[in-house]
Parts: sequence; C-alpha cells; structure tokens
Amino acid sequence: MTKANKVRYLIRRTAVLPIIFYRKFISPVKLRCCRYYPSCSVYAYDAVMKHGIVFGGFLAFRRILKCNPFGGYGNDPVPEYGELIPEKCWIFVKKKLRIKKVKKEETN
Repeated sequence: MTKANKVRYLIRRTAVLPIIFYRKFISPVKLRCCRYYPSCSVYAYDAVMKHGIVFGGFLAFRRILKCNPFGGYGNDPVPEYGELIPEKCWIFVKKKLRIKKVKKEETN
C-alpha cells in the first residue's frame, strides 16, 4: 500500500466513525425496521469506504432519502464503478488524470 493510499484510507476511516458509533450504540437500542438490505448504516459505511467521502456520502444520502413509507424495499447493494456513471466516462477521467501525471513528470 502506497503512502497516498494509506492517507486516503485513514481519511475515509475517520469519516465513517460516526456511522460506526451509530451501529454499535444507537442501532441496538432501536427496533429493526429497515426496508432495504443491507441496512442504511451498512450501506453508508460501504459506500464511503468504496467510493470515497464525497461520492460515497452522496450515495448514502440518496439511500436515506429513499428509505420512507412510499419508497422501495429489498436488496439494494452499493453500486460498483461504472454502474451509475458509464464506463466510458471513467475511462475519460482516467485518461485526463494520466495526462496530468505525464505533464508533471515532463516538467521535472
């Protein structure tokens, strides 16, 4: 694991501390009433750890908004890369990032 990946992991891990606190101390006191599988707290944890704070937080917020009496129910896993945003867009973003890295290396 590179130093940058370790830093990203630590930032994500500190961002999910409130979710971990909720799951350990608040959730056991409440009745189980989640309409989706996995529960919203598990979904939020997985989304932030998989997609990062910004996009994972957006996915978690969207999931919480869906959890209402008029919303759906059932299996709702965290989407993989390319499911919400087409794979062509991810390739475009990766190419842009690669171009920036090459330009930085050329200037050094």
